[in-house]
Amino acid sequence: MLKITGLKELQRSLDELQVVLESLDGELCTVAFDSSCPGSIDSAIQQVNRVIDERVGDLNQNSIAASIVEQLKEKYRCHILEKASEARLKNSED
Repeated sequence: MLKITGLKELQRSLDELQVVLESLDGELCTVAFDSSCPGSIDSAIQQVNRVIDERVGDLNQNSIAASIVEQLKEKYRCHILEKASEARLKNSED
């Protein structure tokens, strides 16, 4: 006879993950920054990180959710850096 254990824990983790994904769905926030000021860019990145952390709350303890949260933060960090770079390039062409 084969006994499978841990399904309740898995179900709890999946339920938590669903809550996390729902909390991150939609528009997170709007950030503005000065593309020529590294401090301003860093502040924008930190603002996005704070909003994500606030929305997720204690559910960040879920290992699957934590991984998704870190990937999402990295995605937004790269997006902000890309936008800043594009703005600097545009300003140098003007």
